[in-house]
Amino acid sequence: MKLSIVTINRNNAEGLRKTLDSVACQTWHDFEHIIVDGASTDCSVEYIQEYADKSHPYSVLWLSETDSGVYDAMNKGVSISNGEYLIFMNSGDCFASNTVLENIERLLSETKIIAGDAAFSDNSKRFEAPDLFLPRTLLNSGICHQAEFIHRSLFSILGTYSLDYKVLSDFEFNMKASCMKVSYQKVDLLIALVEPGGLSNTLLDEMKVEGDRILKNCLPKGVIADYEIWNNQKTFGHPCVEWAVNKKWPLMFMKLLYKVFKYG
Repeated sequence: MKLSIVTINRNNAEGLRKTLDSVACQTWHDFEHIIVDGASTDCSVEYIQEYADKSHPYSVLWLSETDSGVYDAMNKGVSISNGEYLIFMNSGDCFASNTVLENIERLLSETKIIAGDAAFSDNSKRFEAPDLFLPRTLLNSGICHQAEFIHRSLFSILGTYSLDYKVLSDFEFNMKASCMKVSYQKVDLLIALVEPGGLSNTLLDEMKVEGDRILKNCLPKGVIADYEIWNNQKTFGHPCVEWAVNKKWPLMFMKLLYKVFKYG
């Protein structure tokens, strides 16, 4: 099986219905749909049961039980998945068109991470995937998990999402993957429409704290310090470094710094 679509939900029946309808409308069907419900008390379970009982050209697996949060539920989806790739399309999120998977399936081969764009469903903002998959680019432009296809082998190598983070565990996963220089491809395609007001949009203070922890855990201290100087002042003072930055080579400079502090 080529793809597992994982949807997590808790007490968001109307958003869940939108997501289920979006998956059902896809024109390519070599996937399974895994729904992980967190013991919802609204009518979510009834919607899921109704959806699972219908005849689909793909398989539907689901469970409903208590969990310890978003990433615990996502990890449950990973643990029961069978697809070569995984994408997390949570309740309220939708594919941007009925042909998204048809347009992307030819790329689902050996590349470890394939990412496209996401946008708020009200069209108020678009989130573009970075051109390069490096710590520096992820700091400036993260990847929305709703627009990211992850090869399942990465979960064996890196482990599943850490439960130490409430908001940015998927960012930590990508940061660790980027430090390993895994293969990556950006696609110029709008993959997903996401609901405004998700965790990462409402817990901004928590994001800052978690982001700082992730950087300290994933990157050498020297890289973090030099990045902060460059990001805040856009200058390093040394003429050779200034030349590299002015030539728009900060990514190369970050890679050099990483090697120096890791192996020097």
